[in-house]
Amino acid sequence: MVTATANLCRLKRNEASLVLAQTFLSRVSSVRGFMSNLKSELEHIKHHIKYPANKTQVVAACNNMSDVPTADKEFVSKSLPESNFKGPEDVVRALLTKV
Repeated sequence: MVTATANLCRLKRNEASLVLAQTFLSRVSSVRGFMSNLKSELEHIKHHIKYPANKTQVVAACNNMSDVPTADKEFVSKSLPESNFKGPEDVVRALLTKV
């Protein structure tokens, strides 16, 4: 009986370790995906928006970028203040204040 209980405890610990490892790997994968998205989105902000631009123009440009996730488009739309942006640095600076 003690051996069966000990084996069950070891099995539960192994299962818990496996779940933790899977969670860790999925988070690492998410971070890699996030960083990849970040780079591509910064490139869009830098190269695919004609400056000077106002919020409406920036949001419209973002919405036309098929590789930008919907959640990111919504963040830009909700977070970007009504303003005129001289260049990409102004857009990024404005978004950073909302993070």
